[in-house]
Amino acid sequence: MSEQGWSEDYWNKFLSKHWERRPARLEVPPWGRFCNLEELFDTILSARGSKRLKSDRFWVARKSVPGEIDDYRFVSLDLFGPRLSDGNFDGFFARMHGRCFGINLHRLGNFRQALMESLAYPIKRLENVPGTGLVRRWDLDTFFGNYQMTPFGIHQDRASVFSFCLQGERTYLTWPPDYPWAPDDLFVPDQSRLERHRRTAESFHIQAGDFFYWPSNRWHVVCSDGRPSVVVQLSGYF
Repeated sequence: MSEQGWSEDYWNKFLSKHWERRPARLEVPPWGRFCNLEELFDTILSARGSKRLKSDRFWVARKSVPGEIDDYRFVSLDLFGPRLSDGNFDGFFARMHGRCFGINLHRLGNFRQALMESLAYPIKRLENVPGTGLVRRWDLDTFFGNYQMTPFGIHQDRASVFSFCLQGERTYLTWPPDYPWAPDDLFVPDQSRLERHRRTAESFHIQAGDFFYWPSNRWHVVCSDGRPSVVVQLSGYF
């Protein structure tokens, strides 16, 4: 490995086989460990009271096994999200014990500039890769919770995403862009509908310390066993 993480050969392999092409579990370069649990928790606390994006969401389920998006309700991140009194993620998860929930927060780099600065090298390498389009915006975001299936179900993003798992385990299921979906099977947290497609999915089991990538062309959903998990992500939007 070079001081920037991956060797030149590994970079070339990633760019030719995976960047905006196929998902993969990757070697973790030094820049891939861009945040630890303590830094992430402190960053989330510093975002309290800020102007939220519509995509900053805190879902809490009305039932233990949600099956429809309406089985979740949105609650205030500042009122019910992580607090200084929680101490850390374990304290927050303990306070939320007995509830099925998930949180997605964006713009973490606005609250801890050093995080984005530590990612200057990979961003420079990836901003304009020939043949794959121009990255218009980079974002640092996090997902954490104990949901057994992504609250908004199988979906696509307009972003290439590097996800570093900090706590727990999760399984990413992905499908190619031309996969023949029945519309009713998308955008709902219904595991019975997911089961129709699990056999055909590209499946990646990720645990703490793992580094996972998926391109913007992939349909995807995240599943877990219901125990807490935390990931931090670098996303390049096209």
